[in-house]
Amino acid sequence: GVVIDRVFVERLQAKYHLPGTLVGNHNAYNAAFVAQVSLWLGVTPEQFQRAVASFPGVEKRTQKIYQDARIGVINDLAATTPQATLSAVLAYQS
Repeated sequence: GVVIDRVFVERLQAKYHLPGTLVGNHNAYNAAFVAQVSLWLGVTPEQFQRAVASFPGVEKRTQKIYQDARIGVINDLAATTPQATLSAVLAYQS
């Protein structure tokens, strides 16, 4: 079996470029899982990269709706638990 842990995710991030629509560690873990399953199903790394690069994101999921020099406003309707909210906030820390 494969363990989707921090090391696995770091290798994924070194190998593939995740688009700005997939920000945060929670999305990196999701992408790592999808990458591994895709490879098991016969998807080539190049096909996976093309697919993930074209992912437009999901409306109202860590969606940046306003940004200026001082503040940014993120809409994340799924952040209904403390852990989900923390994941969304940490995704945009500078």
